[in-house]
Amino acid sequence: AAASAGRALGLNDRQMLHNLGTAGTQAAGLWEFVAEGAMSKPIHAGKASYAGVLSAYISARGFTGATHILEGEKGFCRALSPDPHWSKLTDGLGNGTFKIDENSFKPYACCKHAHAAIFAGTVLREECDLGEMQEITVEVNDITDSLINNAAPQTPYGCKFSIQYCLACALVYGEVGIEHFTPQGIEDTAIRDVMKKIKVERSAEIEQIKADDPTKLASRVRIVKKNGETLAKLVEYPKGDPANTMTIEEIRAKYDGLAVPIIGEKTAAEIAELILHLDTENAPGEVLQKIALRTK
Repeated sequence: AAASAGRALGLNDRQMLHNLGTAGTQAAGLWEFVAEGAMSKPIHAGKASYAGVLSAYISARGFTGATHILEGEKGFCRALSPDPHWSKLTDGLGNGTFKIDENSFKPYACCKHAHAAIFAGTVLREECDLGEMQEITVEVNDITDSLINNAAPQTPYGCKFSIQYCLACALVYGEVGIEHFTPQGIEDTAIRDVMKKIKVERSAEIEQIKADDPTKLASRVRIVKKNGETLAKLVEYPKGDPANTMTIEEIRAKYDGLAVPIIGEKTAAEIAELILHLDTENAPGEVLQKIALRTK
């Protein structure tokens, strides 16, 4: 957020350095909320964007920040790891590649650790009617198991961190959108009935996939039909990852589903066109101003 805002504001090298230092000192985000299904997660992303933009504006006005925020003795990397992989800071630097190109889009309105299972579920439901499903097993790694193995979520937000709820929703409806995480959704008997059939298992094979390549957030869904037939789908890269990317049409549909109810179809369409043609604009700051004016 700080890098993007700084670029849009035209910060010079020194200002950008202080911008990143100021943003880095605000970086945080703890996961204690998961156990209670509290609402903390979206404020992490929202506050990060706010902090980045704030950092850019005040750096443009001479506010100073740490100039070694990543690699410093009390900087970000050492705060989070006893043995940082320093080469990661400069991998690909200067060769025309950017970290944002490796970013993932989230097609589903829930924890990313559930996305591989959800995608597998949407594939398998095309091969098996809901009424034919007798047993459903999800094979996951240790992190997914510890974060979102929750067979009885108590709140709509807690459902976002229940792989059982998310997979059941995918099997019932073929999608997992923001509309499925409501007080009405949590009482959905069709979803609850399918949840009772779902078993979550830690899998040595799935954990080895993660160990061999941490970019693979894999899960396997296995369905035993009432006639004894077994269907299975392994997803190594969740839908939306660069290796299993969403089409621009799918991204636009996700955007419309979130934006149109808030700002209306006309304004949402105007902003989408600005964003889709951002690469043809010479002054991204002007585009941001146009977007701001349309959302007031």
